Amino acid sequence: MEEEILVKTESCKVIYNKSGYLLIGVMGYFSAKLIRENALEVLNLAHVKECPNIIIDLTQMRGTWSYALKWLEIEFLPLIQEWKDEIKIAYICSTDSSSRQSLYRFFEISNEFDVQVFDQLEDSKRWLLNLPPREKEDTSLKVISIKNEGRHVIVEIESINYIWVEKKIVHIETLNSSYECRSSLKDILQKLPENFQQIHRSYAVNLNQVASIKYYAGGSYLLYLKRSPNIKIPVGRTFAPSIKKRLGIKVKW
Repeated sequence: MEEEILVKTESCKVIYNKSGYLLIGVMGYFSAKLIRENALEVLNLAHVKECPNIIIDLTQMRGTWSYALKWLEIEFLPLIQEWKDEIKIAYICSTDSSSRQSLYRFFEISNEFDVQVFDQLEDSKRWLLNLPPREKEDTSLKVISIKNEGRHVIVEIESINYIWVEKKIVHIETLNSSYECRSSLKDILQKLPENFQQIHRSYAVNLNQVASIKYYAGGSYLLYLKRSPNIKIPVGRTFAPSIKKRLGIKVKW
């Protein structure tokens, strides 16, 4: 067995993982007495197992525990002073605002120790065991669904070059295809990531596909795309300053 349950009560569960850490889960509202009892029990188990790596899962804890901070500072922290250079404590934050505030105050008095706070158990394990952090999952939207000629068409977002609207019909232009749907430019842009920007009252563009911008007349510009270099897209005068800023292209006015 990889894990051994050392303590299991209504308010606390302590698990020893043979990869090298103790996992303490606390539940409900904790009195000062409960905090003292559990803190001392955990310290004893850490000594027995010779395990200075500790995860304290506070996600199920409720309410403030600031009343125990004085005891933790004066009596408990000196007890683990001998492990100061070895001990690592990872806290998994509670969603309860009072409990989080107490945790932040505890950090202020335990700054001599290697302590970190996490939102996820997996991240805390990796930190304790000196493993590389996990790669962040890419949750960005990859496709958009549009209603085209009575059916829903799935379009890859990064395949879109630009979008334009005429007479309440939105035209979505990709490298190889063009799609139409009855909508508004504003509604379509709300479904797309930040690299799509309106550049004219009737046009929006995928900023990742912009190749260059050129002054035209009267404060307006023409924009050229990487994948469709022969297409000129108008940039309205009122939109020019923001598109200039987003592209980082120095434009001579």
